[in-house]
Amino acid sequence: MARKIINVRNGQLRFDIPEDIPKIHNSSVKIFELINTAEKEITVENEHEIDMGLRKNTSREFEKCFGVNSCKKTFGTRFPSYKAYVEFFDKLNVLLDKW
Repeated sequence: MARKIINVRNGQLRFDIPEDIPKIHNSSVKIFELINTAEKEITVENEHEIDMGLRKNTSREFEKCFGVNSCKKTFGTRFPSYKAYVEFFDKLNVLLDKW
């Protein structure tokens, strides 16, 4: 087990390698499934409602993986956009490949 720490905007995220890799992977898969589902359902009329629902659901999933208030710590907001998750997991995958 190796404890890894990632410095984020307002603090740090901590996790153990390799033990937490399945949890991180499952969380990222779930988040991208939520994003894909929302993209299929969005229309001009329901765009705001779908976006807010997506932000709440992805936030909940991210915090299951990385802990309470991890969205605020990482992104500076409790309910980040889907683009923020894409960027985060892209960068995290680079780190995980190095470790």
